[in-house]
Amino acid sequence: MISASSVAARKVTVRSADVRLSSLSEDLRGIAFDQRGFGDSDRPESGYAIAGMADDAVALMDALHVERASLVGHSFGSFVARKVAIAHPKRVAALV
Repeated sequence: MISASSVAARKVTVRSADVRLSSLSEDLRGIAFDQRGFGDSDRPESGYAIAGMADDAVALMDALHVERASLVGHSFGSFVARKVAIAHPKRVAALV
């Protein structure tokens, strides 16, 4: 499971996913990240385009050698997760 945090409040960070991740079965790997400009991530000068953020998610998957994942998107992150699913359907096992 890859969880994208994109809630606009600066105090909401990737740590907000701790409860969800801690409840996963031990045979599952959970990864949570703050998207650019959200949580503890830097605010980009280039803006907040959904396509660019979807590329970031795929780049994270590549860097972590995750071939396929269930994506969980909250708030704005749901739009990003959907964009990943549309652009890279073979990389997405499920979309929540």
